[in-house]
Amino acid sequence: MKVLARREAAREGTPTMRELARLVEGSQRGVAYQVGRLEEDGFIRVGDAPSRKVRPISLTERGWRAVGETPMLGRIAAGVGIDAIGQDDTYSLFGELLSGSVERFLLRAQGDSMIGAQISDGDMLVVEVVESPPDGSIVAALIENEVVTVKRLYRDGPMVRLRPENPAYEEQIHPAEDVIVQGRVVKVIHTPR
Repeated sequence: MKVLARREAAREGTPTMRELARLVEGSQRGVAYQVGRLEEDGFIRVGDAPSRKVRPISLTERGWRAVGETPMLGRIAAGVGIDAIGQDDTYSLFGELLSGSVERFLLRAQGDSMIGAQISDGDMLVVEVVESPPDGSIVAALIENEVVTVKRLYRDGPMVRLRPENPAYEEQIHPAEDVIVQGRVVKVIHTPR
């Protein structure tokens, strides 16, 4: 399905069964069987065409969800209105959040010590594995191999300061050898409040 999603998003057209078999490194018979199963399960829609070899195949909404890509319908203004012009494109939320050249992982925030940085209780944090992020970065830090926290990181000689973004909490100061930076927060996903 990802092959179909990439081709559809790039507007490269529907591949023939032979092309599809080559793209997924499989046999034409196996690909035809899988296409039939995916259509039965509602992941793809196979259209009518004069030739069985060149029938249009497109992902359904369920198919887009399965590959982690969603139709991008356009832009919307959060200030002054903009023209309502449809857009026929796709967007891979999974690709945006977790793929790339650097390893990423997800954490769920618990508590309110970072509300000044727009991180609230229950938010999902996308963390990029970086051993030595710059001072001022928001990081996931393991303290004394026991406690993990999300705070702003500052190095001060042999000490590390972990600063909250809520005045109700105090800054934490630890010897540098007691703090392991697990990664830098690069995105925050939260439900509108």
